[in-house]
Amino acid sequence: MGVRRSAFVDRDSSIGLFHEFLETPNKSNSPMRILLYHGIGGSGKSCLIEYLEKVLKKDYPDIPSARLELGYVVNRARPLDESLDMILKQWNMRR
Repeated sequence: MGVRRSAFVDRDSSIGLFHEFLETPNKSNSPMRILLYHGIGGSGKSCLIEYLEKVLKKDYPDIPSARLELGYVVNRARPLDESLDMILKQWNMRR
């Protein structure tokens, strides 16, 4: 029998928190919740998020999601309206 290998090392807690976040009822008055991953460049955030997006589509198909990279654009923060447009584009919507 082969050994099953995980695509991630030391990501069990992040993956567990992701499932907990999705399975915990939203107790706020807000219609949406935001899950944020942050850290230094090269720490595996993008790879983790790509994995979690696949899990979301497979295990939670009724939960909408959008991905937004909050990086900097030529030494300035990305404008909020540009960020909103990026999210709406993922949902095939316009302002």
